[in-house]
Amino acid sequence: MSKITREFYKTVKGPMANDEDWWRLVYDTEKRRLYVEHEWSHVPLRGAGNSGTDEYDINAFLAAGGQAASNLDELLRSLQADS
Repeated sequence: MSKITREFYKTVKGPMANDEDWWRLVYDTEKRRLYVEHEWSHVPLRGAGNSGTDEYDINAFLAAGGQAASNLDELLRSLQADS
């Protein structure tokens, strides 16, 4: 499976950068599908952490609002201007 990805937003929290989230615009070339991927790694200073990924429909992601959605909107506009 071939994917083209572009990170458009990242958050880092915690005293040792142990709580990170990344949002990427992903194009799956085989399925011809464009979507948002959210990956996270949350590791508390004590105890077990969690990590994983989720996929979101672009329109639903933009409708949810917030800084990540705003950054995605800017990226999409810049890509449209380049074409």
